[in-house]
This record gives sequence, structure tokens and C-alpha cells, in this order.
Amino acid sequence: MLVFAAPLFLFTPDRERSGIPLRQAIRDGIASVISTVRSLKHYGNVAHYIGARTLFNDGLTGVLTFSGIYAAGAFQLDTLPMTVYGLMIVFCGMLGGFFGGWLDDKFGSKAALLITVGGTAICFGIGLTMGPDRIFWFIPVDPKAAAVLPVPFFDTWPKAIYTLLSCLNAIFVVGAYANNRTMLARIAPLAKMTEFFGLMSLSGTAATFIAPVTVSWLTWWTHSQRGGMIAIVVLLALGWAWMFVVKEERAVAVA
Repeated sequence: MLVFAAPLFLFTPDRERSGIPLRQAIRDGIASVISTVRSLKHYGNVAHYIGARTLFNDGLTGVLTFSGIYAAGAFQLDTLPMTVYGLMIVFCGMLGGFFGGWLDDKFGSKAALLITVGGTAICFGIGLTMGPDRIFWFIPVDPKAAAVLPVPFFDTWPKAIYTLLSCLNAIFVVGAYANNRTMLARIAPLAKMTEFFGLMSLSGTAATFIAPVTVSWLTWWTHSQRGGMIAIVVLLALGWAWMFVVKEERAVAVA
């Protein structure tokens, strides 16, 4: 973080200092955020987006958190294959940043989010149909059959397909993380950009309990790890559907 943040601090120009004392600046900032929250009725489009983002962002975080847990539990992977799995996910996540940027430039932020969030929901949902003895739930596989791939850790078709789906998930998730910030930058009023980014961050942080709690509750209720993970797909699907209400247009600041 220190190395890659250095260009930002060294070469990115900043605005001139306002001369306002720090304590007063903090008070003014808090008052501005409170005022923005009270005036959300005038920014319905942005409010819809923050609501949709709160749901699907928690789902995206749930995918990153639980996909490895599901892999370890479903396929009984120990430390070394899980390390290889994690490195593959990190590499694909890096590619996802470029992919999300390309989608945003090519189709716009809303379309990019529909693609990346929808792709995450589909890939993660399909991944839940994989098991050591089955593919897509309905195709049986002998877990003791000879290796089908010359890879020691992902030597069966269920493991290989699940890993491929997880790599696609990493691409979609990181792309969506990038796109959701760009979307807000495109629709929030310029004069209140900082306040709306603060609201988006606050709403996302306040809702981080939703995915873990619902996954835990559903796992207890269904007595199944797979059943618990369905909550993540639902969160992604709800946020994705809510995005159709959002328009990719700049809001005008209300005095």
C-alpha cells in the first residue's frame, strides 16, 4: 500500500488549503452530511443507487468471504491447495480491475454494474451446484476416478469447474467494486460529491452484517452450507434488480 500509494501523494495535484481550522472543518463537514441526508428526497435517483449498492456490495463481499470457505468445505481442500486457489483468485481479481474499467468506458457505469453484479450472481450460484461427486447438481462424478487434469490440486472436473467459476467471480467482483464508485461519480451532484461518497461508504459499512448473518441463519435453518450461501445470491439479485430503477444522469445540487 505504501509503495503504490506514493505516486498519488507525490504527483496528484490538490486544491489550495482553505485556511479553515481543522475543528471547524470537521464541524462543517458533519453538518453538511446531515443536511445531505435530510435532503435525500430531492436526490431520489442517487438514493436509489445507494440502496441498490448497499445490497449488492454486501453480496460481493460475501462472495469474496465465503467462496473459499465453500471450496474448502465442499472439496476438503487443505492448506496448500487453498493457497494455490487464493493466489489464482488474487491474480484474476487484478484482471477484474482492468475488465471493469473497459466495461465502464465501453458501455457506461450502469451497464457495467449490471454485467459485473449479474455475472457474479450467476457464477456464484452455479458454483453452489458443484460438489466432489457431482457437476451442476445433476451430473454424477466418481470422486475416486483417475485424474482428468495434470494439476495435482484441481484434478477432478468438479474442482476444476468450481475453480474456473471462482476465477470469473474474482474478475466480476473487482470490476463491480470499481464500477460502483464510478457510477456514483457520474450521478451525484458535483457540489455534494464528497458527502455522497461518505454516505455510500457509511451505508456499505453499516450493512456489512447482512451477508454473514443471513448466511449463518440459513445454514442453521437448512443444515447445509450450500443452503446458507443462497443468501448471497439473493442479495446480489436484489441489488441487481434495483439498479434498473437508477438512471445514469447527473443530479443537480439543491441549495
